[in-house]
Amino acid sequence: MSKLSGPEFNSILPADDDTPAFSCALLKFGFYLLHLSARFARDVCGGIMITFAFVFPVMLLGVGAAIDYGQLYSKRTTLQAAADNAALTGASELKLANRAISEIEEVAKASAMANLQGMPGTVGFSIKVSQKPAAVTVALSQTPGMYFMDMLMGNRDTVIKVRATARIAGETPICMLILDEKQNAALKVNNAARITGNECAVYSNSVSSSGITAKKSGLLAAELICSAGGADGGSDSFKPGVLTDCPTMEDPLARRMAPSIGPCIAKGMKLGKGNWTLKPGTYCGGISIGGSANVMFSPGVYVMLDGALSISGKAIVRGKYVGFYLTGKSATFSMGPNTTIELYAPKDGDMTGILFFEDRNALSTQKHTIRSNAARSLVGTFYLPAGSLTIDATKPLFDKSAYTIIIARELDMFSGPDLILNSDYDNSDIPIPDEMDEATSPGEQVMLVK
Repeated sequence: MSKLSGPEFNSILPADDDTPAFSCALLKFGFYLLHLSARFARDVCGGIMITFAFVFPVMLLGVGAAIDYGQLYSKRTTLQAAADNAALTGASELKLANRAISEIEEVAKASAMANLQGMPGTVGFSIKVSQKPAAVTVALSQTPGMYFMDMLMGNRDTVIKVRATARIAGETPICMLILDEKQNAALKVNNAARITGNECAVYSNSVSSSGITAKKSGLLAAELICSAGGADGGSDSFKPGVLTDCPTMEDPLARRMAPSIGPCIAKGMKLGKGNWTLKPGTYCGGISIGGSANVMFSPGVYVMLDGALSISGKAIVRGKYVGFYLTGKSATFSMGPNTTIELYAPKDGDMTGILFFEDRNALSTQKHTIRSNAARSLVGTFYLPAGSLTIDATKPLFDKSAYTIIIARELDMFSGPDLILNSDYDNSDIPIPDEMDEATSPGEQVMLVK
């Protein structure tokens, strides 16, 4: 497999959209010089040969450069198409069991050669196959020769270089799924906010060209970032690049039965200073925790009916094997900046692996907020199919959790939160919801990383 060498012509070639116009401009400039030389020759007696000797090389350089640039633009386009097809073909081979890396490389190379038939010049190949994440990167180079420029200025050993990477979408565990299919910036990571998906995938169903946005030093990093539409942000806003035009993913928990609603065991409960232990059941009007309250939730399911779970002040809230079902008017949750939160989802029962479950019939205007700067251990799934989730803490979140999954209609992050989504499922006695197994199975879609 040959290595890429020589100076890269892409650095001086105009952007793809500008190259034809640039070539035409050079060509016009050459003919303009020819026109001036003709006028100059008519006006200056006895200077025809001197004028021609002076103007002709410049004119030839302009015309030759225009022709060379046009040819190089066409060749680079052909070379990029060959790299794209080779990467896609190679990545498709990764889906086959027991496929050797050397065989995948040969298939990718054969695909590139088939697309380059008839192209003059030597083509260099560099093909890299990665198993985790499953990806194939194809780099091609060619020294096509700049015909006119080489004749006038000597051989410059110009090299055109292109690169393409294709990956298998959906093969990694899903740690974040944004459900809204139309919203611009359905997943928003702005103002120095960060999302880090450790060995897991971040997926957006929005078909908007800006379905995922990361601006003003926002960063989205995951093993796989997949958007049904597009992504809006700088090249340093996504690590790795974003797979675009992904197929929309069905809500994996759409058929999960909601917990039952029992009789109210409390109405409009408000907890302040002191130590409190709560029992599972239906809390009509929600629960308001503030001041310096220290609250322990006993294992079980807590139904917030027509009211919010509000945690503010310097409250400390803990609970192991607990789940919260949010239903009815204003059934949301909020965690203030000075609160300390430590919660673990149920390990069995109706809400296995689900920490928060929002009623699917809730209003889309409902907003859930996490501003806590001490919410580092929240193990389980946030299932918010109707409302939106806003996160604007200033310190790391969920980083001490074995795993956290967020499935929400919309997510807005700003003011510098650092959201860590781990996927260490084997290090927790709380299983992920059974339905998530299908969402983490190997994918069938092979797509280019842009």
